Amino acid sequence: MAGLNFPILIILGVLPSILWLVFFLRKDTHPEPNRLILLVFFLGAVVTIPTAVAENWFSSLLEFLPLSPELSRLVFLFFGIALAEELAKYGVVRFTAMRTREVDEPIDLPLYMIVSALGFAALENVLALFGLNGIASSSQVAILSGFRFVGAVFLHAATSGSFGYFLAVGKFQKRHGKKLFALGLFAAVTLHGFFNLTIMREGNGVQLLWPLAIVLTLALFISLALNSLTKTYTHR
Repeated sequence: MAGLNFPILIILGVLPSILWLVFFLRKDTHPEPNRLILLVFFLGAVVTIPTAVAENWFSSLLEFLPLSPELSRLVFLFFGIALAEELAKYGVVRFTAMRTREVDEPIDLPLYMIVSALGFAALENVLALFGLNGIASSSQVAILSGFRFVGAVFLHAATSGSFGYFLAVGKFQKRHGKKLFALGLFAAVTLHGFFNLTIMREGNGVQLLWPLAIVLTLALFISLALNSLTKTYTHR
């Protein structure tokens, strides 16, 4: 079966992240420096590789533990994938944007977290499409890219953005900073893990309602959270 050429696959893989990036950056009334946005996006993509290696290592480790197949899968989805990826995306922001003076507005932390996540999702998307190329038809590859636009790519942005919201609140409520960090990480990992669990379970069309519900919930939360940050903390 003939597949798409590499440039088209790369475009299809990266385009969903670029579209979401433009959408979220327009939420910031005081735009961030392009160089820092590009750096965070690029490093978000770069950490996809070591994270994938760590995930494979964790999967191999689970084979040696006395766990049932179902429990092993749950541990892998929530800790081997969701926790690893959320920490990787956070690490990019922690060692780039958070070390500069550019994070000077309440909305900045969730935005940089989203940028890192979209970089991560871009390379993940490209690798997923490469894996299907030649196996699925060109139209199926293009359709998958569209599904990932509203599914996996948005999920990465939304879970990291949610984590970023708690980080931003913790920046102003320093007494509760550690608790808010833990709460944000817990929320991001839990929603990420449940999303992965629902899309991997076999079932009829009704099964798709669960990941859709998670995506819609995250979309609502991100919208309310960004507005709340702007209104509550901007003038502090």
